[in-house]
Amino acid sequence: MLSSYSHSSLGMFEDCPRKFKFKYLEKAEAPERTSAEIYLGSAVHLQLARLYQLAADGVLWPKEDLFKSFRAEWDKPERKAIVISGDYLTIDDYIETGRKMLDLYYDKYQPFNQGILLGAEMNIRFQPPGTPFSFVAKIDRLWKRPDGVIEICDYKTGRTLPQGGEDLRFKLQMGLYELAVRAKFPQFEQIELAQYFLKQDEVIRHQLTPDQLDELAEQFRMQVMAMLHAEKTDNFPTREESHCLWCEYVALCPAKRHRRVLDGEETDVGSEQIPPMELAADLADRFLKVHAESKALETQLAELKAEVIAAAKELSLNKLSGNLGDISVRITTDEEFITKTGNPKQFAELVASARSMHLDDVMTLDARALKKLYDAGRLNDEQSRRLAPFLVRKERATVRALTAPSDED
Repeated sequence: MLSSYSHSSLGMFEDCPRKFKFKYLEKAEAPERTSAEIYLGSAVHLQLARLYQLAADGVLWPKEDLFKSFRAEWDKPERKAIVISGDYLTIDDYIETGRKMLDLYYDKYQPFNQGILLGAEMNIRFQPPGTPFSFVAKIDRLWKRPDGVIEICDYKTGRTLPQGGEDLRFKLQMGLYELAVRAKFPQFEQIELAQYFLKQDEVIRHQLTPDQLDELAEQFRMQVMAMLHAEKTDNFPTREESHCLWCEYVALCPAKRHRRVLDGEETDVGSEQIPPMELAADLADRFLKVHAESKALETQLAELKAEVIAAAKELSLNKLSGNLGDISVRITTDEEFITKTGNPKQFAELVASARSMHLDDVMTLDARALKKLYDAGRLNDEQSRRLAPFLVRKERATVRALTAPSDED
């Protein structure tokens, strides 16, 4: 069992449980390897952290000095361990990409005093609500904006933009960070999440609701429970994906060793002579077995959650107690405007009404943006009256384990 969990360890377990076991449980020795993309991100993050730390002290770091510092990162001995996965690219190409990102960011945000810096490259250790497990969140930048909102900032140097704040990857990473900040600074009221995509010069912003934070805390707890179950049963299957290209454990990986046998590069696994076709069949069977077990557990959990919610309603309880611990059940009812997927016909009527009242800009975003205006009282009486028929009541239920079973149960 790990002493603490992080976004990186959770992500590694999801990507490849076997790599998770190599790194965190077995602590296997392996050659230092990292992808050029990851090294680029690390080098850029270091410069931006120093940039804001100096700005907080009233010092504007000259752009040319920033570039020199960034370039020096690539002259360190670690450069020898960088793996380039793409064709036609060199280390110098990645250096130039990073320089362009920093140049664009510098020109756009200098003198970097648009808020009060609360921390850069900040590590926060905490326990998500309802879990006995310790987590660590590393936040690129935490600061307070002039409007009083606390902004949790994360820099991205990759090629892909998420699909807004509802993107699962965004919610899992940034939601973990918000849980950390709220645990350390309970006095903060309004928090906004922001991911800065440096290559695309875009910022994705989002605010999570209390229900969403509760759901994420429960999801993190379930992920840790899955890790503990894997450790207890020694079930860490390999998952072959693009990340295998720069994995430092490729020489130890059983999946890759099977592949070498199938390709004729090796003739045995361990001390036994195993025909290649039997190896392939064994891999297929193991995958199908684990896949079926995971789907069955997902279905069982969903059915149990529905039964728990029904029992809580019938008994008018917000907590169910059992021999293994307690479960909290939070049921709320909110109003929201009809969505396109919920009722296409009424949604079309809502859009038409919004356009007739010159609210087109709001509707190009989504119905949630219109609801924010409605709740904030920023619509006049006539607008509110005409939009009211399109409001629907929606029930939300959050089920969370307050006490986790011990490994002996």
